[in-house]
Amino acid sequence: MTERKVLSDRAVRTLQAAGLVTGLVSITVSIGAKVAGLSIGRSFTSNQLLMLGVGLVLILAGVVGRRVVTLYKGLAMLLLNAVVFISFMELFSLAVLKIWRPDELIRSENRERTGAVAQETQLHWGAYQPYTVWKADTSLYFQEPIGADGFRLTPGSMASDSSYLVYVLGGSTVWGVGSPDSCTIPARMLSELASRTDRPIDVRNLGQLGWVSTQELLELVLRIRGGDRPDLVVFLDGMNDVSAAYQSGIAGVHQNFPEIAARMEGRIWNPALSESPLLTILSRTNSYILAAQLITTLSPPPCSVDLRLMS
Repeated sequence: MTERKVLSDRAVRTLQAAGLVTGLVSITVSIGAKVAGLSIGRSFTSNQLLMLGVGLVLILAGVVGRRVVTLYKGLAMLLLNAVVFISFMELFSLAVLKIWRPDELIRSENRERTGAVAQETQLHWGAYQPYTVWKADTSLYFQEPIGADGFRLTPGSMASDSSYLVYVLGGSTVWGVGSPDSCTIPARMLSELASRTDRPIDVRNLGQLGWVSTQELLELVLRIRGGDRPDLVVFLDGMNDVSAAYQSGIAGVHQNFPEIAARMEGRIWNPALSESPLLTILSRTNSYILAAQLITTLSPPPCSVDLRLMS
C-alpha cells in the first residue's frame, strides 16, 4: 500500500510538472505569435485565444494537483447552473418579444439569415443598390421608420413644385441613429428654415449608414439624372471617409471594401478579421435583443422639436 501511494504521488507530481510545462509552452506560443507578427489581424485570433486558455487551464491543474477533481466538479456545477439560467432567460426573453416586439424578432431572423449584425462596422446595412452599393432595408435591423426609397422621413416636409428643396447627405450622423424622426439634423434644419420664411420647405434626409462622400455624390448625380433639381445641397462628411481608409488601408474607397471585393472576385473573406464571434453570437440572443429594446424604450428622447413651426 505504501509503495502504491508513493508511486501515485510520484505520478501526480509528474503530471503536475507536465501540465505546468505544457501550459507555459502553450501561453508562450500564443503570445509569441502575436509579438513576432505571425498572427492574422490586429488582435488575437480565436486559435491564439484557445491556446492561451488551454495553457492557463493546464497551469491551474498543475498547481492544484489532486484537488483538480474537486475543482472540476465545482466548475462543472457552476457551468450547469449558468446553462440553466441562460436557457431560462432566453425562453423568457423570447416570450416577451413575441408579445411586445414581434417585428424585432423578424428583423433578428433576417439578420441571422443574411449574416448581418447590428453594427455599423459590418457590411450589411441594407439592400444592394447600383453605384451606391447599399441602401437601407427595413427587413433587416433598422428600427427607424424609412420610406420606400430607403431613406429616413423628415416630419413636416412639404413636397410641392413651389417648395424650397433641400438635400442633406451624409452617413449615420445625418441618418440620425437612435434619434426619432423629429430630432435628426435634417429635421432641425427644416424647423429653422420654416421659422424664417413663409415658403413651403422640403428637406430630404439622404443620409445612409456607412456612406462615404463619393457614394453621396453618386446619389446626387442619380437624382439629378432622374429630374430632381434641389435648391440647396448640404454634405456632412469626414468620419466615414477616414474610417473606410483606416479599415482597408486604401484612401478613397467605401466601407467594407475588402469583403465586397472578395465577394465580387469569388474569394473567401475571413470575417474574423473584423468581428468578434462571441459578440456576434451575443447580439443574436433573445436576451440581448430584449435588453436593447428596453434601453431604447426607457431612454428619454435626445431632443424636442416644436413641429408647429413646420406646419
